[in-house]
Amino acid sequence: MGESTQHNIITQMRPQFLLLLLLSCILIISNSQASEHPKRLILNNNDNETPKIISKHSDDNSENSSDDSEILKNKSTIILPRPPFEEIEFSLKNVSNDLNIKDNLNSTGSVINSEDEKDVATNGIISCDLGDDTILEAKESIAVCSANSENWHIYCAGKLLEAVNYHQLLEENDSKEFVDRPLKRNASIVIEEFDKLFGENVSVHDIPKQNLSKFLEENFDHAGGELKECTPEDWTPVPAELERIKDDTLRSWAMELNSIWKDLCRVIPEEIKDTRDRHSLIYVKNPFIIPGGRFREFYYWDAYWIIKGLIVSGMTTSVRLMIENFLDIVDKFGFVPNGGRIYYAKRSQPPFLTMMVYEYFEATHDYDFIKKALPILEKATKTYRMFQYRVGCNVPRPESFCEDVRLVKQKTKVEDKRQIWRDLSSAAESGWDFSSRWMKNPEKPKLVDIETTNIVPVDLNAYICGNYEILSHLYLQLENNSKAFEYHTKHYEFRENFQKVFLYNMTEKQQAGTTTISERKITIKTFMLQ
Repeated sequence: MGESTQHNIITQMRPQFLLLLLLSCILIISNSQASEHPKRLILNNNDNETPKIISKHSDDNSENSSDDSEILKNKSTIILPRPPFEEIEFSLKNVSNDLNIKDNLNSTGSVINSEDEKDVATNGIISCDLGDDTILEAKESIAVCSANSENWHIYCAGKLLEAVNYHQLLEENDSKEFVDRPLKRNASIVIEEFDKLFGENVSVHDIPKQNLSKFLEENFDHAGGELKECTPEDWTPVPAELERIKDDTLRSWAMELNSIWKDLCRVIPEEIKDTRDRHSLIYVKNPFIIPGGRFREFYYWDAYWIIKGLIVSGMTTSVRLMIENFLDIVDKFGFVPNGGRIYYAKRSQPPFLTMMVYEYFEATHDYDFIKKALPILEKATKTYRMFQYRVGCNVPRPESFCEDVRLVKQKTKVEDKRQIWRDLSSAAESGWDFSSRWMKNPEKPKLVDIETTNIVPVDLNAYICGNYEILSHLYLQLENNSKAFEYHTKHYEFRENFQKVFLYNMTEKQQAGTTTISERKITIKTFMLQ
């Protein structure tokens, strides 16, 4: 979760839990109204006509407005060329439901391993020795961010990153603390000075710890200082929805939760835009809400739950500003990274941006906003090729460098280490870091046995399938029938494939009367969107 803070326990919770608490209060609000759906999508069920979209009001009970799913069961209604497919052979385990989740986590959220993996140095500091300095410098190594970044050799890879972790020059033994620290000088100058002082080909074992500590003091500021606290412009101490809670105790509690938005609001000063090489931050122009604790920057799927809570608090302007940040990032990267740091630039998280836009539209019916958002959402959707969590990088995560190095200490083959590091990053991309669902044996999970890239997760594929339906719905609101039909078709065809893969295995499991699926090879057909 994160480091402890001076705030009360509520402020240390991740927003997902804040949302659940807040919504539990809202459940008892009287006279709540469901949001309206101005239009809905149905297919013309006439074999003699080309399938088309008919716009209907949600309260239209005419014969033609029958349930979409019933219409879609008639496959003769849809005569369309299939999009291109890619046949991919995966090794499937728990592909049907991933239900074998074990509460086998320690306080930091990591899977507890066997006793011999719990040992630390006698002084309580985690060993962080790669053993071979050349592992991360080999051509087979894939860094966590682009080498085109001026500061990548500080925050994503390189001798300085390794040395700081090896000598444990970290606050609270947290690798993230170093890669969150801003530079006092330009990155190129800092690297030049490091090489001049210690040597370009020096081993981290030969770098004097005291000298390195002095170098850090001269060249780095403290982590988190560049982010400024803020009060959301639409925050109110007594939101109308919360004021309607009848129970005095619950209403007071909900108001306390609402006050936390002020504590978690951050903005990146505009001057950082012109000095980006001195920071690991990904610059965004608008204020945002952070998870808190050691998570000082924005995070992708955390933001979805934050946005749902903000809507309950009546803060739709804050929601729009946060979504605008993500849309700007998609324009730059082609997707939303895991979080707001460059060391997250090669991994994402569950694809919730489309759902965020949907939640905002349902709360505001802001047609102008979705006109601007939809082309960018399409761009983000087109980045999906294989519906797995499969990160390209195969090196330790900078924000958890020591933990990743220590995990592979018993592995002798470099390729085994790289595979574990890839699977760790891929699990982090899922947001389930680290669940037993990613382990070879979920009943007896060990983090060293992680195999994320061998698993096709049902939830990720469900998100993407649902996103197609949302895009269809939003395009329909703009009366762009061709786009609405395009995404409705993609949703329908993806759903067919989804059922063949996941529901088939569920049926097979039930017929066999077992609770697990034996490992086997299967060909999965997934869409490749061009």
